[in-house]
Amino acid sequence: ANIEQFIFAGKTIYYRNGLCVDENGTLSGSSLTMIEGVHNLVEHCGIALDEALRMATLYPARAIGVGKQLGCIAPGMVANLTAFTRDYKITKTIVNGNEVVTE
Repeated sequence: ANIEQFIFAGKTIYYRNGLCVDENGTLSGSSLTMIEGVHNLVEHCGIALDEALRMATLYPARAIGVGKQLGCIAPGMVANLTAFTRDYKITKTIVNGNEVVTE
């Protein structure tokens, strides 16, 4: 998604030149996408792809108490999926079982 600004903790955060900053230009978060994080884990940290994907999906879902609904592909789970190529380009996104437009 092309996001120019968002509210976080009551503060307006702007996405500018690849950075998340406040109105004063102070760094205010990360602009790293999930697929970039998975890529970094695999390519720069030596984490196996299957483990990097669990780190991005299953483990966070369990940590926030929604591991019975989200985080893996299984009957009865919410069907949120992302397909990507070997070079980490997203090719398809499915949210709640419905394909959404991928840029």
